[in-house]
Parts: sequence; C-alpha cells; structure tokens
Amino acid sequence: MFADNIWVLLHCVAGQRPRHGTINWNISLPDGSSLTDEKNSSLLTEFKALVWTMIHDPREGKAITGGTLNSLELAIASVCSWMILEEVPSIADVDSAMSWVYAQYFLDHHEQVDPKKQKTRPRTVSNASASVRLTVLVYMYRQRQALRLLGIEPAQEAPYDGRSVDDVVRNELDLHRKGKLDPIPDDIAIPILGSAIRFLGAPADDVMALQDLCMRAFEEAPGESEGTWCRREKYRAAIDELTKFQFARIDEEVEPWRGPLQPTPRPLRDGRMGMLEGNQLLRRLIITIQSAAIVCIQGSTGMRAHEMCGLDAGSDESQPLPGCIESEISSDGLMEIFYCRSVEAKQSKVRTRWVIGARSVGSNYLPPPVRAFQVLWQLYMRWRRLGGTTKLLVTFRAAKGLPRKSTSVGRMTVVALTELQKDFLREHCDLSGASEASRVEFLEQHRLRGHRWRTTFALFLFRVNSGLLPAISRHFQHLSMVMTERGYIGNDVDLIDTLDSTRVMESARFMLEFAEGRSAAAGSVAKHVERFREELREQKVEATQAAAEAFIIENDLRIFFLPYGHCFLHLKPEASRCHDLGGSSHWSRRGPNVAFRSPSVCLGCQLFIANGRHLPVWQERESTYAKALKGSQRDPALRVIKARHAQATNMVAILGKKAAK
Repeated sequence: MFADNIWVLLHCVAGQRPRHGTINWNISLPDGSSLTDEKNSSLLTEFKALVWTMIHDPREGKAITGGTLNSLELAIASVCSWMILEEVPSIADVDSAMSWVYAQYFLDHHEQVDPKKQKTRPRTVSNASASVRLTVLVYMYRQRQALRLLGIEPAQEAPYDGRSVDDVVRNELDLHRKGKLDPIPDDIAIPILGSAIRFLGAPADDVMALQDLCMRAFEEAPGESEGTWCRREKYRAAIDELTKFQFARIDEEVEPWRGPLQPTPRPLRDGRMGMLEGNQLLRRLIITIQSAAIVCIQGSTGMRAHEMCGLDAGSDESQPLPGCIESEISSDGLMEIFYCRSVEAKQSKVRTRWVIGARSVGSNYLPPPVRAFQVLWQLYMRWRRLGGTTKLLVTFRAAKGLPRKSTSVGRMTVVALTELQKDFLREHCDLSGASEASRVEFLEQHRLRGHRWRTTFALFLFRVNSGLLPAISRHFQHLSMVMTERGYIGNDVDLIDTLDSTRVMESARFMLEFAEGRSAAAGSVAKHVERFREELREQKVEATQAAAEAFIIENDLRIFFLPYGHCFLHLKPEASRCHDLGGSSHWSRRGPNVAFRSPSVCLGCQLFIANGRHLPVWQERESTYAKALKGSQRDPALRVIKARHAQATNMVAILGKKAAK
C-alpha cells in the first residue's frame, strides 16, 4: 500500500536476490532523522509519488521493473540526504543549477553509509554508482506531468542543463565505464575446466548413487521421522551407508577418485576452519558435483548466470534430460545437435536457444555440457520435488545438513552461483602450474566470476579461427558484431586487425592465384570468380595484391574461409544453401548459417569453391573415415562414416584431377 514503509514489487529476473525488488522508505538522514518521521512526511510523499508514477504511469520511457527498486532506494537516499543538508524543502525547488550542486555533493559524500547498516567493503565512486545516483533528478523532471496529476509540484526544468546523465558522468565527473570483462587466464581456465569435466564422470555417478543409498536408508530405518533430521536410528543408518561406500576408479587411474569418507577439516575462504563429518560429507559432495556442472556449462557455452538460474527443468522425471534441453537432427541427417532453451532477461526478455553440443546420430556419447545438464537434472531431482519447484538449479538454504522440508530448498541466485565456482576452484583444482599473479588474483582476491566465462569462451573461439566472429555474435544473441568485438574480444591490436584485414588479404590472394592460373578450383562459384580476371584485362591493370584487395573491398567479396573450402556468401546471399535449409534466406545475410553449415551442405551450394590448398584436408578426411570403416559394423555412427567417406573420396578425385592439369 502507498502508506507502507516497505514496498515490494515482484520481479522476474532469475538469479536476483529478493531484496532487489524491495524499497525500504525508512531511510536514515544526516540530521539524525528518518525519511519516515513526521517532519519529513512531505518529502516522503513526493518521492513515493515519484516511484509510483515510474511504475504505473511512466513518461518518456518504460516502466521500471522490480529488479531496480533496491538501486533506486540507494539513489533516493543520496538525494534526500543532500536536500536535508542544503535545506531544499521540495523537489519543485530543484533546478538545473542546483542539480550541479548535487553532483558535487555525490562526489564528496559517496563513501558515507547508513550507520544502521554494516559496511562490508570500501565504497568507491564509479561510472555505475554515479549514473544511478544522478539519474533520480532526471526522473523528477521526466515524470512532471504524472506528478501533477497526483497533486505534486515537480521540478521546473531539466537537470544538468539538459545534458544526458551519461555525458555528465563521463565528461564532467570523468568517470568512465570499464572495458570488457577480462577473460580467465589459461593457467586458471584449463585446470578448473579439466577438473570440472573429470567430476562429471565416475565421481558424479558415485555421488548420485551414494545420495540414493543414504536417503533410502534414512527413510526405511525404524524411528521417528518428524522433527530434526538427526533422529538417532535413521541418522546412524544413513551414516553406515556413507562410511562403507567404495568409490570407483576413473578410467586410466590406478586408485579410486577419492578414499573412504571420514571426518575432514575444511578451511573456509574467510580463514576459519570447519569440520566435515556425518551428513555434511554427503552435502559437500553433492554441492561439489553441482559446482562442477555449473563450471562446465558456463565455460563450454558462455551462458549468462541469470539465464542459468532461470532454467526450467520440467516435471517429467522419467526423461533422461531436463525439459530445457532439446535436440534436432542436422540438415544432412548425420548429426544430432543439442540446444538449451532459456529466457534472455537482460534486454528483450524473449526465449532463446543455446547450442550446447552435438553427436553422431545413433551415438550414446554425451558432450560435456549435455552431461552437465543430465547430472544437475538427476542429482537434484528429489530436492526439486521436495521444494515444489521445477527450476533446474536449487540450493540448500540451511547452513548445514540436508533438507527435510520444502522451506529448506531455496532458489539459486547469481551471487550463490559465483560463490560455488570460487569454492570449487580453491578446493578441487591444481593451480601449481599457474603464475604467481594468477594464484593471487583467484585464490587470495577471489576474482573468479561466472560472467568471465563468456569472454573466455569467445576469445578461445576467436583464437582458433577469427572468421568465427559472426558465429560468436549470433551465439551470444548480440545485436551486432561490434558488441562482440568490443565487449568480448577486446581492443587487442593484434586481434582486432585480423577481424577484417586478414580476410581481405586472403581473399585477394585467392583471387590473384585464380586469375593467374596458379590455382585450380572446383565448385559452382568458379565461373563468377572469372569476373575478376576479366575486369583486370578490360582495365589493363596489373594483377597485383593491391589491385586484388581494392577489387575485394569495392565489390564486398570477402571470403569465408573454411577448413575444407571457401564460401562466397557475399556474392549472392540469397543463394546460400545453409540459409535455405535453415529458413533464413535473405539478400542481407552477411555470414553463413552455422547451425546448418556442414561439408555435405556446402558441397551442394553454388557459393562454395575449393582448390588445391584444400586437397590435404579432404585426403586426411578420406583416410580417417576409411580407418573408421574397419571398426564395428554395429556402430550406429557407421552410416555417418560411410557418407562422409564417400564425400571425401569424390572431393579427392576432383581436386586431384584439377591439380594434375
């Protein structure tokens, strides 16, 4: 209600803490009073009306969401404190000149905190904190018509001389946004991903089996089941299963992946020492496997943390994978591609799909991210059922033990997801080969964040092949490649230069070789490339690298280089076969449809061309698949192998004949 001192607005951003949707009007002010005191009632009413209109009657913008209320409370506290100190009685008295006074006040007092709240870390002024605090004055002017309808006299002129808050923060306060989030260094990323994937094999199977044994022993043992979990008879029955359990060996390892369970000291990140014993041992094992799965998914797909927190697993427990996972057969019928359905809550809040892996049709192999989803689905099935939720990720709300009632099963937050990964890195990863700087950053300063996996994933793919930039951008659902380039690849000169110059140079080199007859090409597009040779003859221009590069840029004929051939998509985008199969054909397409692109699809496309450079690739493919054909004739992947061997054989024959001429 309007008169309440605490407002709560439901918000749908997965992974946010409940407090993000709450605004507490009991704000402490510099004169020792509270905003809810009688003497401040007029000021309280004005700001309540402001927030109410921003929710129910927004002007010049969208309505605010519940997730912004907590930051809005901090901003209102800053403005109200300034108004009390400056003896500004009403928001109607805040003009442009006074807005600059407030900006200076924020810079001078940003470190002050509410004495009723515990300060946990030094507060530093930043682009983000300044933007949040200064924007309130813009709201006071923007909502002027809505405020008048409620009988509130608003600010009479735009703050900051009508300049945008971003302009003021960057150019007047000299506070600039941080650049891209740095990727996780290789000497940290490789050990943590390797350890995570290792835990998803035999260790995950062992922990799921041990959990079932202990829970069944507890439920079937005689004794009272009401009250606390530790009823003696039931507790002892579960502990017996725990202590006698024999862990399995991982392939190619001599000893079991861990020894028998017994009381173990556990050093905490804050320096304290804890003790794992009894059912705490099982709890930590469950959480460790969950952490490994989270690391594997984010590191192998680049999914955002809040999207993971919002994943819906469904309620059909008979299915081998959660409901958010689906698979489709590729256009050539040879591969099964796995997708994860999620909701993008950062911008459009629409349903999206992430490619998370692929396998041969008929194979039982599970790519690591898919296996991670399977483990999360099965490991927390009983706890999901107890908590009455279908969310894939859940947490144990109590500090110790395992849940015995629905309220003990909580929802995953972005903060909790990050904390799990920090603990996993510290407790289960060998960083002896990491640099001293990396160990300090990640073990002492605890700088691991789930979002850093996105830049790590993007940079890894870009280093493998710079031509993957459009595919990375589409995978991350970015509106443009510029966002991917600046935010995820970064401003490294060596990397950025390759984004365009390498493609232009290589495209020109190919055209020169073709024009001079030094390259024998096979493919439907070969006749179109003749245009370059004819143009050089007509203009009597010497066939040089510079001339070829000028032709490439002028005609926008940058080639997409593939390991097995070249794609001239820019020549005639609407003729692309991969886009035709994907239902995405259009003249404006600037890159191939990677979801449907494959050697067999490209071979039937009129925009594909291959030359002698690609002959070794096809020869290697022919040799590899020929060896695979000698394997088990019952292998479900045999049909895939035969088809690919036939393709490779045909291409070797064609390219070999062209090269001989």
